[in-house]
Amino acid sequence: SEALELLNSTGGTLKESLDTSRGSVMLTFPHDIWHKGWPLPSVVIVASLLITALPLATIAFASHGVLLATGFTLSVLMSLLASGALRQLPRSRPLDKRIARFRDRLLKQQGLQASQSPSACDKGSGRAIRVGRLHDLLDEFHEYIRNRTAYYLDGNIIRPLTDVHKLSYAELVGAEEVEWFVSHFWGTAFAHFCLSLKKHAEMVCDENPWTEVRYWVCFCSNNQYKIDEELGATWQESSFYLTLQSGHCRGTCMVLDDEALPLMRSWCIFELLQTVKLQASDQAFQGLLLCTSGGVLNAGNGSVEVAMALAERVVSMNLEAAQATSQQDRAMINKQVIEELGSFDALNDYVRRAIRGILEKAQTSTLAQFAAVFQKLPLSSGALPEAASQVVKSSPRLSL
Repeated sequence: SEALELLNSTGGTLKESLDTSRGSVMLTFPHDIWHKGWPLPSVVIVASLLITALPLATIAFASHGVLLATGFTLSVLMSLLASGALRQLPRSRPLDKRIARFRDRLLKQQGLQASQSPSACDKGSGRAIRVGRLHDLLDEFHEYIRNRTAYYLDGNIIRPLTDVHKLSYAELVGAEEVEWFVSHFWGTAFAHFCLSLKKHAEMVCDENPWTEVRYWVCFCSNNQYKIDEELGATWQESSFYLTLQSGHCRGTCMVLDDEALPLMRSWCIFELLQTVKLQASDQAFQGLLLCTSGGVLNAGNGSVEVAMALAERVVSMNLEAAQATSQQDRAMINKQVIEELGSFDALNDYVRRAIRGILEKAQTSTLAQFAAVFQKLPLSSGALPEAASQVVKSSPRLSL
């Protein structure tokens, strides 16, 4: 059987699981003429034209119609060339049309025409985005995003949306001042990411709509076309640091999945370090909040599965082993941790103690929920029919 294989730069087969990305598959010559064409493969069309052209050319030459024969032959050749050129042109996809319509709608919401550019703003805390805007993005492209991550979202949707103006997504939809900083792993499913922030927003929104709570999210708040400028020459110049140190940030929301993967990413370690320092120096700063699709663990919400996965991760946790796309970034962050705290042991200890306290709250909340359920399910409620009584007697008892 035939199969499509993806190869690396040396010609080896890629074994790892890969998500869909932008681009197209191109057949090389001569496979393209055997398998591509409309309404029939190109080789069939060419053969049919030649078979038709030969008798016509013979008749034309026989009646001294040299110009007619030459014109016909040239027309055939030009048609073939045009067909080949058209096959190389990029085709508009349904996703491209959806992106163009959505971009126009975003601009109109800001009172702008398609030819006008949104206002740019300095990197840092002023590039936060309302959580409702994230859910709008998910709702608009949900059939394309499905369970995909920020890696897919950035290359296939956010960059095409912002390519015309070369701005961040936050600037495209209307950037605002930060309330909460988000620490997360790009490999987390975007739908899970949005739901986790919604649960947090519902908890902190007070009397306002939850959709208006403002978050600084790196793949939306950083200008992906000027990433070197966003990171700065030093970590003190990075947009991450500037946002956390702005004085407007109320706390750090770490979005967790079942594997607690943010604790294995170097930039998340950098954000943890800044969170530790801020919590020690600013009483108004609420520190680290662990956000899941089931709720905020600090408030005793969230699934037992996520809490247990987090506990398992923390037991064997070594933050010094965290990875980054750029090894230069990883080395810079590791160096800063050692300079600030003396060693990674101090950071590991802080995170373990903080997460233990959060998990204890989650445990207390879970036990309280079970207690409330058991109150509704008393062990006995009067006499039972004989048949039901026999079933109860033969069933295992639950010890409380």
